[in-house]
Amino acid sequence: MNVLLDTCALLWVAEGNSRLSRPARDAIDRAERRFVSHASLWELVIKLRIGALTMKHDFVDFVSKQIPDAGFDYLPISLEHFASLHGLTFHGKHRDPFDRLLIAQALKEQLPIISADDQFDRYGVQRIW
Repeated sequence: MNVLLDTCALLWVAEGNSRLSRPARDAIDRAERRFVSHASLWELVIKLRIGALTMKHDFVDFVSKQIPDAGFDYLPISLEHFASLHGLTFHGKHRDPFDRLLIAQALKEQLPIISADDQFDRYGVQRIW
């Protein structure tokens, strides 16, 4: 099985944060491939630049060295992912553009997503938490 981590799960893994659930940790450990979306990197950059997030790690070192060295693969954003995103229905007040792109990628690539956010359940993705 392969998995896609959402942005929070990625940070919690990197920081050894105890908020990462045991099922999520087990799925990450058992996965053949663990993907991090370029959408998550985009979200991190924006939140760092506007002061909405601080990281224990230097961002450039984190994305260029630490993520790949930890055995994670990057999932680029493709035209097919944008087509999947275009077809997504808005559910309730959930309009987070980064979440929606992760959902589109998970659906298109048929990847379960590691996320604490139960809003993902509304979109038919398999969420592990």
